[in-house]
Amino acid sequence: MNYTENYQLPQWVESDRVLMEDFNDAMEKVDQGLGALETQSPYVLLKDYTVEEEYVFGMSLDISDIDWNQWQTVCADIWTFNSQGGTANVKINGGGRHVSMSGSRDEPFAEGTISPVESETYNARPIRIYFFPMKDKRNLVRAISMNDSTMFFSYLETPFSDAATLGVSTSGSAFRTGSRIAVWGLR
Repeated sequence: MNYTENYQLPQWVESDRVLMEDFNDAMEKVDQGLGALETQSPYVLLKDYTVEEEYVFGMSLDISDIDWNQWQTVCADIWTFNSQGGTANVKINGGGRHVSMSGSRDEPFAEGTISPVESETYNARPIRIYFFPMKDKRNLVRAISMNDSTMFFSYLETPFSDAATLGVSTSGSAFRTGSRIAVWGLR
């Protein structure tokens, strides 16, 4: 009898006697493998940065080592907190633009509302950005970004291979402890 390379499932040849134990063992392996896939998240954490200081006026994450050829989509989640609220401006390599559904153009790559921390409970308003390298680092940086109330088309006139930093800044108030950037890959 022959066996498959990855899961050692039986591959009978004409002279083999088919046994119930072999068949049941193979089906158990298939069931376990499919069950593991079902519970596995399709997202792989690539980068994670959390503010540990009390007051930080900007966050920056090095994304130059992301292998964009490995990912169909890359997702960035950005949570920003301070005591006053305000606007968080996201930039790739210090620049970028976004277009709202009404067609207006703005300078940051993406933007979102900073969540005011008023008590132990707060209403977090994360920014989510879906980048679309489509497994090719030569593609220009393009994304859909969403904040607490609006969706944007975000873009930068540079290929993913040249994307070096994902920065978040605010005018006025500093980011508080717990502000975070997490970057996920999706094959």
